[in-house]
Amino acid sequence: RYSLRYHLRTHGIGLQIRCELCGKNFTKQSRLQSHIDSIHKNIRNFQCQHCDKAFKAKIHLDNHMLQHSGDRPFECRECGERFRHKLSLISHSRIHSDSRPFVCDTCGKAFRDNSTLKAHTRVHSGEKPYKCPSCPYSACRRDMITRHLRTHTRYDTQESSSIDEATPAASLGLHLTSTATRLHC
Repeated sequence: RYSLRYHLRTHGIGLQIRCELCGKNFTKQSRLQSHIDSIHKNIRNFQCQHCDKAFKAKIHLDNHMLQHSGDRPFECRECGERFRHKLSLISHSRIHSDSRPFVCDTCGKAFRDNSTLKAHTRVHSGEKPYKCPSCPYSACRRDMITRHLRTHTRYDTQESSSIDEATPAASLGLHLTSTATRLHC
């Protein structure tokens, strides 16, 4: 009887322990405490021995450690490419089957993974969360802001003879002129 009652709690049936901070329900007090520590207190008890990163859960530390070891335990059966994470392999395998299960509600375009769909939806919403710290430029995708940031580095490192005056304002003016002709989201 006890094990059935406990099992039903895992499905949200019966006694639930509620987080007073956010209202989320848990089946055990220990799970509630773990939730409070990691989510509300942002406690990161799992420290990497190789770098300064710390994690909320041991599984996240274990995944991170694969970066240091170089291990890629998940292999694609089609092409032999190896991956650190199972989800990366699953996403990769869609290339071979051309499976595109993530579909845009606005235009119907389909994508292989959810992160690409999420980035695509910003084209429709106009959201540009990636802001340049040096000028007013903003972008809807991370790769676009990364490419843009190189324009600042390129102009800052060029010799002053290529710019009328070696001032930040002159660099910014040249940068804005070249940026204005590029395609933006």
